[in-house]
Amino acid sequence: SEGGMFRDYYLKIRSYANANLTSSGNGSNGYSMHRHWLSIFICAMVEGGVYLDRIKEEINNRWGNPPTCRYSESVQAVIAIAYDWLYDELTTTEKQIIANHFMDWWNYWNSSSAYFHSSWNNHTMEEIQGFVFGAIALNGDGYCDQEALDNLSIARDWLEEILNATNLAAGSENNLGEDGGWAEGFYYWERGGYAFLESLYAWTSATDENLLNLSVSMKKISR
Repeated sequence: SEGGMFRDYYLKIRSYANANLTSSGNGSNGYSMHRHWLSIFICAMVEGGVYLDRIKEEINNRWGNPPTCRYSESVQAVIAIAYDWLYDELTTTEKQIIANHFMDWWNYWNSSSAYFHSSWNNHTMEEIQGFVFGAIALNGDGYCDQEALDNLSIARDWLEEILNATNLAAGSENNLGEDGGWAEGFYYWERGGYAFLESLYAWTSATDENLLNLSVSMKKISR
């Protein structure tokens, strides 16, 4: 509303969205990719119009051409969030395009030709978002139910794998001090940890299995 307490915040988000409306976000790192599209998603939910048109353009062009996005791990959560937040505004065809995108993503990353980074690498924490966010968003919607269900199980395995790695490193008092540490350094942990926290929260929210409770690293690294 005109006098709403969040008006000033929204206007800042809107200004950021307007500045990036014609950009694809290609080449952005994980942080700017999220900011780039989430600002446009928020404006699309509030106003529709050019913001919603821009998202539909991306779905029908870049996101609808999976090999273009296949190697860009940071965009996967963004595509799933677009599907979830804007579900009522998307056509059946657009929803199927997003489902096809994730089926291609899952098939590629489950194949022998895919290259995953190690469990100690910040990129892996973004790579698993295609499993976590995509499978949660699409599960039960009728577009790729079996594939989404299969990859929910894979997502759970990856979350546990990285939980174990991060708890050993970032949460380890014995090896790296009272508040833990990360082999790649603070800024890489900040990027990877942010993505991993999103995945843990999404899983906990969607399944009622509180994986956040199992993360020693998230409790200790913030000190």
